[in-house]
Amino acid sequence: MERLPDLEGDILVFDTDEIIENEKSGLMENVFLLIKHNDKVIWKEYAAFEYYGRFLEISEALQRKYGIRFSCLNIKLTGYMVGDSYRASNMLSGISKCNVFW
Repeated sequence: MERLPDLEGDILVFDTDEIIENEKSGLMENVFLLIKHNDKVIWKEYAAFEYYGRFLEISEALQRKYGIRFSCLNIKLTGYMVGDSYRASNMLSGISKCNVFW
C-alpha cells in the first residue's frame, strides 16, 4: 500500500466497498476490495474469500501514511469478506474505529 495518494484535510475518513467485475463470468476471482475517501477510490486490490483479516494491514497502512489525520475506516461487511467466520465482525469492530455494517 505504498502507493496510497497524498490527501488533503485534517480528518480523513475512509470507506470500504467490494465490487465484482465481469460478473457474467461467475468467477469469484473477479472480486475486488476498494478503499475510498470522499467517494473516490484510492486503493483497489483482488479480494480473497474470507479476506476480513486484510483489514488489520490496511488500517495499519492508513495509520502510517496519514498519521493522526486518519480518523476511521468504515467497513461494509459482505458475505464474501466474512465467509463462514463468526469472529469476523468482532475483529473488524476493533480495527475500524468507526462503523462495521452489512
